[in-house]
Amino acid sequence: MDGLVGWHGAFHTGTFQSGGSGPTFGGCLGVRNGPGPLGFINGCIFGVERLSSSDGSGFFLFTEPEIRLSNGRRTDSGWKFEWGLLVGYGAFASGNDGGNHGGGHFGYGAYLARDQRDLNGRGWRITLAGRTDTGAPAVQLGVGRYH
Repeated sequence: MDGLVGWHGAFHTGTFQSGGSGPTFGGCLGVRNGPGPLGFINGCIFGVERLSSSDGSGFFLFTEPEIRLSNGRRTDSGWKFEWGLLVGYGAFASGNDGGNHGGGHFGYGAYLARDQRDLNGRGWRITLAGRTDTGAPAVQLGVGRYH
C-alpha cells in the first residue's frame, strides 16, 4: 500500500472535470518488479485520490504503472535510486454534489524513487512523480511499504 499526497493543476474548461487546482491525497495498491519479463514495471495497480479546490472537490479512481528505465530488474538489497516514465488513466468518480462525472483522462510523466528492500523484496519506497493529465500538471509524493 502507498500513501499519496500532492497538488493538481486545473483541468481545461470543457473537460470532464473543469475545476480549480488544489491539494490531493489518497492511496493505492502498489506493485514492485512485475512478474517474469515484466520485471521493469512498478506503480499503482488501483488507487483513489481526492482533489480539494476552491471550485469544488471530488474523487478520482486511477491506475498508474511506472516503467523503470534505470537498474533493470532489481534483485539486490539496500537503499537504491530508480527512475523512469509513468503512464496512467484516471476517472473522476464523484463531486461535492454526489454526481458521477463521465469520462476519464490519460496522463504521462516521470518519477524518481528511493527504494529500500531486503533480498525477498520487502521494504520501503519513496516516490516523487511529475505528470500531466489532459494538460493539467500534477506532482505527487508517495510512501509505501511492501511485504
